[in-house]
Amino acid sequence: MARTRYTAEEIIGQLRTIDIELGNGLAVIEACRKLGITEQTDYRWKKE
Repeated sequence: MARTRYTAEEIIGQLRTIDIELGNGLAVIEACRKLGITEQTDYRWKKE
């Protein structure tokens, strides 16, 4: 499976989407699964 690289704008957009989903009551793992990324990727992006 090919590895996908996201631009900074795409990462910021997805992090905002995850924050919105968390506000709606979803768990982190469910919000990440909805976007097609892993929970580890979410934490790594937030760290950056």
